[in-house]
Amino acid sequence: MSNDRCTECGRHGIPILYGLPSPHARVLAAVGLLRLGGCVVTDDDPNWVCRSCAHVWIDPEGALRELYLLFGRPRRDMPRSS
Repeated sequence: MSNDRCTECGRHGIPILYGLPSPHARVLAAVGLLRLGGCVVTDDDPNWVCRSCAHVWIDPEGALRELYLLFGRPRRDMPRSS
């Protein structure tokens, strides 16, 4: 089950996107729908951030699902978790 709510304040978070951002990703970040996390990626990077209190947390399945929705990709194209 995905958890897009901040574990500190309970408000909705936004996903963090890592890697070189596309122009579309830059627009989504500019309007506050996602946060750009940079190009260096490790195994324990947070993938959610709270816009209210800046707390970060990890929920990879939920973040991946949210990013697919933001970028307009059909859910059937999502990789299945093993």
